Amino acid sequence: MQWGQIKTLFIICFLILDIFLLQQFLKTMDSRSPSGDITEPKLEEYMRENVKGLDKLPEEQVKDSFITVKARNFTADDVKTLKAMSEQEVALLSGGNLLYSEFEEPVPIDPDSTNAEKELELSEHILSGGEYVYWGQDDVSGALIFFQTNNSKPIYYSQSGFVVAFVNSDNEITSYLQTAVDEVDRQEPKSMITAYAAISSLFKANALPMEDPEISETPTVGYYSFVDLDEGQQVFAPSWHFAINDHLHYVVMGSEGQFSQHDNPTFVRNTIRKAQDGMRDTKLSDEEIEELQNVYQGLLESTRVSDEE
Repeated sequence: MQWGQIKTLFIICFLILDIFLLQQFLKTMDSRSPSGDITEPKLEEYMRENVKGLDKLPEEQVKDSFITVKARNFTADDVKTLKAMSEQEVALLSGGNLLYSEFEEPVPIDPDSTNAEKELELSEHILSGGEYVYWGQDDVSGALIFFQTNNSKPIYYSQSGFVVAFVNSDNEITSYLQTAVDEVDRQEPKSMITAYAAISSLFKANALPMEDPEISETPTVGYYSFVDLDEGQQVFAPSWHFAINDHLHYVVMGSEGQFSQHDNPTFVRNTIRKAQDGMRDTKLSDEEIEELQNVYQGLLESTRVSDEE
């Protein structure tokens, strides 16, 4: 038998094997998937059997509003205010929409303190500190994440309203990045889908982890970016937040159930990249820009979890 025929035979054999493995994979996925021909009652039963923590879901019907916001521009007067609050070196980036500051003396933060205590400590050193709530810590870089609030509710995972505070090995804040938005319009409140309907949408879409998904805490209502508008404005929709297995975060929009998945390390990395991009629109000198580039590259390195780019 000639080599060409042998090669063709091998190709056919491997093709048959690939088809067989694909069929086995699809059968496995079908057996684990609640979709398909399963009726709604069966789907609900399947979810109750496989998702832990459903007893944490609030049962009440919630109403809330779509809001329109615009990016807040930080000014030279804001820089003066910050320097009067504590010794800081402040840089305005992205045409003033992003603020970066380094403390001359690091600010101690007790890792065992309550969320409210962390918020109070930070509020004494940043602009509009009372508008931000402590969200959590990036377990890769150690950075502390604070989300801006509107109507006392957090704006989830938005690059438009956050404080990310970077800490050293002594749990002291050495520097931070900050953005903020201001509300320009609020619609009439409308009924949101229930928390149960929201988690159901995640389950039906197979978005939850396959192995032992568990709702870690009571879901909360906040706001999530819905669509960009002209002139730097943005619409935020009232949305449910679900923490699953402690480290996975899902935001489900309260109108129709669209959702997105987030994690804290990725959010922190994106804020640093936003700062890197923001140096293209700044009044800093070339020397200052080069210094900040080195700082941001170092911060970016601290968020790496592997040899990723």
